[in-house]
Amino acid sequence: MMYHTGGRPEVFAYVLGSFLAGIAIGSWWTRKLCSKKIGTIVISRMLFFSSIVFYLTIGLISYFHTLFSGSIIYILVGFVTVFTGTIFPLLAHFGINTERVGQHLSWIYLFNIIGATVGSGITGFYLMENYPVTQIIFFVSSAGLILSLFVSFLSQRSKQLIGNIVLIGVSFVLILQWHDTVFASFLEKLH
Repeated sequence: MMYHTGGRPEVFAYVLGSFLAGIAIGSWWTRKLCSKKIGTIVISRMLFFSSIVFYLTIGLISYFHTLFSGSIIYILVGFVTVFTGTIFPLLAHFGINTERVGQHLSWIYLFNIIGATVGSGITGFYLMENYPVTQIIFFVSSAGLILSLFVSFLSQRSKQLIGNIVLIGVSFVLILQWHDTVFASFLEKLH
């Protein structure tokens, strides 16, 4: 958005607000998911959906930015983070033993903070210096799909595991095949 709007100062506040609203909606949605019996397969699916929605939404914005006004783009930012916003509460609900909630929750928060710090450092100081934005989008989407596949292997249900492996594999192949076409002249389309 900053690139598209020429760096207007209020854009950061709007994007941050949309991002935080999406995370809040995702966390609220998690409460409904947690009322059902959840397992690793739900976490895997949320990782999958967050990766695919992230990838497709950025591609759509680059193609149709002239059709989307600023408010629609902010809604799309919120939409992407709805799926991302479900993952942390699902992990907290699934991964915490009810007998020792405080200690286990503190470990989850610790690793969340470490991951956020390391992830920001890697993105800002390494990826942004060495790769174009389109490759970073590909990397982040692929990392989400790989993590989703890894979490799928923790599932106890073989039919769901096979279905997830096929779905993730097909999605990864399609992203590999169409990435250069979808993101050709990415920044030029936004200008």
